[in-house]
Amino acid sequence: MRAYVLEDFGVEPRMAHVPLPDIGDEDVLVRVLASSVNPHESHVISGAARTYMEYRFPVTLGSDVSGIVEEVGRSVTRFMPGDKVFGALRGRVAHRGTFADYAALPADCLVLQPSGLDNIDAGTLGLASLTAVACVEALGASAGHTVLIVGASGGVGSVAIQLLASVGAKVIATARGREGAKYVRSLGAVETVERADDVASVVRLAHPDGIDGVLDLVLSDSQRLTRLASNVLSIGGSVVSTLRAADPEALTGARTTNVVATANPVALQHIADLVGAGCLRPSVSKVFDFEEITEAISAQQSGVLGKVAVRIAPRGEE
Repeated sequence: MRAYVLEDFGVEPRMAHVPLPDIGDEDVLVRVLASSVNPHESHVISGAARTYMEYRFPVTLGSDVSGIVEEVGRSVTRFMPGDKVFGALRGRVAHRGTFADYAALPADCLVLQPSGLDNIDAGTLGLASLTAVACVEALGASAGHTVLIVGASGGVGSVAIQLLASVGAKVIATARGREGAKYVRSLGAVETVERADDVASVVRLAHPDGIDGVLDLVLSDSQRLTRLASNVLSIGGSVVSTLRAADPEALTGARTTNVVATANPVALQHIADLVGAGCLRPSVSKVFDFEEITEAISAQQSGVLGKVAVRIAPRGEE
């Protein structure tokens, strides 16, 4: 089968022909129809992920998946061959991946695909949606709360805006330019701030009594996040970071959480239910064929709006 693999540190990944993956008792073999690109893939390629993952070369890249169950392990009872599924592969070892014709995943990383959901869209939901759900839960936002999302126009931010809006929270979203502002408003943001501006000053001017939460998706510098949050939060507000930048010692008086998404069937089913209820819609900006995977990764790195999808199966079969 075809797979997009990283064979060592310091080399570029390449398309290769590899054997079908073996499955364990609790695994599912999926014929992959679609996937998407996340910042995580760039971290793995650069070697930056070695601070939190063990590499076992060759590493098949890719986290998200939508596809059809081909085979199930002996202990798997939730799926059978022919089921359409979606999910995300998460773990502490970089080895198995979803940028391949077939992927072996733990059954707990998958749920049945909602009926009527396009396979390409389903292939973009996994990791970004899992992360967004965890972030929104950590914020504890509800109707009437005001939340600033820094880096709102990417994959995680696109989902988080919708989830917060669905519970009646007011979202202030940072975005680049008129196109970015229009995009985040289309998802439910009610205020926008230009990323190049002094975000703290703009938000504080509009909300002198402070806001209820800050969700940071782009600032890896804890000092920058601390300055921003200290200037805009009301007492007892929440600060959530996906880049380990929320510092509880510096942000005294605030509730801080550094989110690391995990794949589990409860969270994935919640995402499927949100899609089925119309509370969440995938936001795909570009679709690339599997042969264009390098270009897809470059597009994600350039900062597109929403998600970059990858059509793994040949056109017409997805």
